[in-house]
Amino acid sequence: MADRYTKAVLSVVAAALIALVGVLPCFRSMAAHLGSPSCLKPVVGSMTRFVVITRAAGVAGCSSDARLYPGFFGQNVVGNETYVTVSNVWNEMDALPLAEKHCAQFGKAARFNHMEGQRAIFDCLPFAKAS
Repeated sequence: MADRYTKAVLSVVAAALIALVGVLPCFRSMAAHLGSPSCLKPVVGSMTRFVVITRAAGVAGCSSDARLYPGFFGQNVVGNETYVTVSNVWNEMDALPLAEKHCAQFGKAARFNHMEGQRAIFDCLPFAKAS
């Protein structure tokens, strides 16, 4: 969690620095031009850039904890006490830890059932009793 928070903060700081680099020439020339319209164009462009970058960083920072592969979309875990479906996975072995975590909430173990495209479906079964 702290690592994801650190990345989000660094992204916002980087966006602020990029926007500041675009604004600095305007501040230097402002003394000479006293706020001429040509000076405001870089400010508006920089502010737009800043807003776009900070929103992108915010979306990346709010992603799900279920993230196995690089990219914007993580894995989606949906189910109840009898089954679980893990979406956006390439194979059942990648989905197994997420399915086990879901089934463990109900005191059960995950058993692979089948794949449907990029979705792995697992059954949540009671743990086997030791003899």
